[in-house]
Amino acid sequence: RNVTGVQTCALPIYSVTVTLGTTVVGDISVQDTAATGIDSLTINDQAGAASTFTVSSSQISKGSIDISFDSGVENVTLAGADGNDNYTINAGNANRTVALTDASGTENIMLNGTAAADVIRVSESSLQVGNETYTTGTALEHVTVNGGNGADMISVTSSTTVPFTINGGSPTTLPGDTLELLGNGTIN
Repeated sequence: RNVTGVQTCALPIYSVTVTLGTTVVGDISVQDTAATGIDSLTINDQAGAASTFTVSSSQISKGSIDISFDSGVENVTLAGADGNDNYTINAGNANRTVALTDASGTENIMLNGTAAADVIRVSESSLQVGNETYTTGTALEHVTVNGGNGADMISVTSSTTVPFTINGGSPTTLPGDTLELLGNGTIN
């Protein structure tokens, strides 16, 4: 069915799938009011070309479309289409897992930490800020981490296939950021 305007689903849910294409116009809000059950939201991009997504702990945006979800939605999957996609993740600290899957192309992720002192862990298959986890599968080409202004602890598990760029930010307290490199990577 065509989705236009602001659509809200506020009832006990177990699974909602949103397919992005030419028929989605406006914003979508998924709110889970049930206290039990594992609820999931899947967003499928059908663009077939390069797409840019902005992801946070409670919303995924593509162009003028915002898909928001509340804390009752425990599992979120964003399935990018063919093409060179860019994902900007603005971390919060939700207790949630967001899976970023992609069909093909060059996929780039920029992870922005919070203004607080974050514990950030990155590898070629996942990115974690506090209790918030983003799984990436195997479609990554490059990951950039921007730590923010807190005294962050950034742990990087090296990869032979995915380069990481780590920007600690400008911590406002001493001793500043801590960088931990796991594995046999090269620091440039």
